[in-house]
Amino acid sequence: MTSQQLVESLQASNYVIGGNGKPIAVMVDMATWQAILDRLEDQEDFDILRASQPALTALAHGERPAGWISWDEFDQELDELEMAGELPA
Repeated sequence: MTSQQLVESLQASNYVIGGNGKPIAVMVDMATWQAILDRLEDQEDFDILRASQPALTALAHGERPAGWISWDEFDQELDELEMAGELPA
């Protein structure tokens, strides 16, 4: 669904009116609801990518980002957790 189609669908939505005569909910078709969820997930992905930008820049320059460990260190931590029985089955 394009942005324009989503906007048009939202503008054509039905409202549920409460006892006080004011809208309390919106009814949308499933395609519109899925489009809303997809847009929110895309925005969340974009926000994660934006927050990761300093680490990705460090990696691009051959540097280890702050707080990151090497694969060998990670593998060793997993081995230790496994030996301690702290990993879920």
